Amino acid sequence: MEELSAAANDELLAAQQQLEELECMLSMFPDAGELQYDPEDKQALEDYVCGAAHPSRPETRTQYRYTIRFKDLRFGREVPTLTLTCVQGYPVASRLQFEVHCPQLSRLETEKLNADLLALTTSALASNEVAALQLYQQMHELLSDVQTHRRQDDEGEKAEAEAPQPRMILGRRAIYFHHIIASNKRRVVKEWASELQLGGFSKIGWPGIVIVEGAEANAQEYVRRLQHLRWKQMTVRGEQTQELTEGDSRGLDALRRLPRGFQEFPEDGMSSLAAGCRAAGLEELFLTTMKIYNRSKDQHDASGDDEGDVATKRDKHVAGRPV
Repeated sequence: MEELSAAANDELLAAQQQLEELECMLSMFPDAGELQYDPEDKQALEDYVCGAAHPSRPETRTQYRYTIRFKDLRFGREVPTLTLTCVQGYPVASRLQFEVHCPQLSRLETEKLNADLLALTTSALASNEVAALQLYQQMHELLSDVQTHRRQDDEGEKAEAEAPQPRMILGRRAIYFHHIIASNKRRVVKEWASELQLGGFSKIGWPGIVIVEGAEANAQEYVRRLQHLRWKQMTVRGEQTQELTEGDSRGLDALRRLPRGFQEFPEDGMSSLAAGCRAAGLEELFLTTMKIYNRSKDQHDASGDDEGDVATKRDKHVAGRPV
């Protein structure tokens, strides 16, 4: 059997990374209205990668592209889009190409977005890393900021001051996974928590555990995003919510028990995770991941201690996409 040339081997490695990235993006955006691509392109990429053992395998292949539609960030009827083109050699020898379509952005906003995305692709190339998820997150963040600022400008200071204030609710989640091993999943577990201003911990390996805390709406969004990924098993085994007392000006931070940052523990870090939760007064929430519920209920009832006024809900199965 003929051995692959160095150039062909580099291209094969690049194609394997492209295929893994595409499958990750498809698991995040299963709705055809969110991610548009040509299945024949994916099949060709799979054939190229899987055909490495054949002597007649070609040393080059064509590029392919797909488009992400930001349906939740419409400008009127217009849906912003990000088209990504994976050229030959990406991410080993070439940058990920991109094209932004959002006429509603100002010239300065468009220039900033393109500059930010270009910087991300350049940095990714320097470390031979895929960049599609980073580009999506960067564009999502900018579009969200633009829409937020425009809404605030339209409403005006007076209308905003007179509007009823939304209820401020802190939410916590204890999530059990059969395992957390894949590097891309470990990355988004941390990145999404940071993006949504959730503090907490994760423990990788078998089993995988995630404990997060922050605004209840953000905790719900965090779980929703994780649902889009492929998991052998994912179950929300514990939930806690606390509402900020009316008139309390300290904000949700006054209710937080976990650190604002997000810490990942290694495969043998279950005891460290338990200690961290115990130190934060959240041992009962941690124990729900092991299906141990209300262990402290008797002590709580006997002491009459109402501190926290938190109810822990149990075992809410989340239908993760099967591996």
